Amino acid sequence: MDEVLDVVSRTFGSVTTASMNEDNSWTVLVTMTEKRTLRGQDEEVKELVAQCTDDNFQKAYTISMNSVIEQFNDVLLETKTSSMFPGKYP
Repeated sequence: MDEVLDVVSRTFGSVTTASMNEDNSWTVLVTMTEKRTLRGQDEEVKELVAQCTDDNFQKAYTISMNSVIEQFNDVLLETKTSSMFPGKYP
C-alpha cells in the first residue's frame, strides 16, 4: 500500500494574459500552476500552458481556457489524484 504523503502545502493558481497583435488578432495564454511542498523537501512546481490566437477575443480566450482545463483533467486521470503530482494524499 502506498504511504500517505506528508504534505505541508499545496497551491493552485492560474494566470491568463491577452495581447492584441499588429493584425488586430488576439493571443491568449493561460497558465495553470500547482505548487506542492512535502515535509523536509523543496517546493515542487508543475504547469500546464495553452495558447490560442484568433481575430475574436472571446474565441481565443475560450479555446485557451478549455484546452488547459482538458489538459488538467487528463493529468488527474493519469495521476489518479486531485493533483498534477502523483502520490497518496491525506
